[in-house]
Amino acid sequence: MEEVQEPAKRRWRFEPVSAVLLFIALVVAVAGWVDVKDSYLLKQRGEVATATVLDKTTDEHGTTRIAVRFVTRDGATVRARTENYKHAQKGEPIEVVYDPLHPQRMQAADWSLDYWKSAVVFGAGVLGLLIAAAFKFRRRRSS
Repeated sequence: MEEVQEPAKRRWRFEPVSAVLLFIALVVAVAGWVDVKDSYLLKQRGEVATATVLDKTTDEHGTTRIAVRFVTRDGATVRARTENYKHAQKGEPIEVVYDPLHPQRMQAADWSLDYWKSAVVFGAGVLGLLIAAAFKFRRRRSS
């Protein structure tokens, strides 16, 4: 008589790299949320003002930022920094879009306010990281 074998049990295997991937996915999701929220709010309620470029700097990673000063419609003078611009030179005027409720939330008017592209890019990144983490948690057969 043949002996009947029970099917092997499947168990999830924990790997530290999967926890790291989940953490990175969370960080990317939060960064994406902030970026999309800022663009959405600027598109919905943003106002345009003329700003003066006070400074233009590039950090060790190659990210270039500008510091600007502008006056809101309410008459408040605001100094803010952004890396969301296409063309700006120190001392020159540029148009900026700012949130009247939070004037520090601003960017150059020549930068896109399209938040769907950012949502897709960040969402794809999070999805990819989650899939990679799931494969690291893959099942293994045990007898």
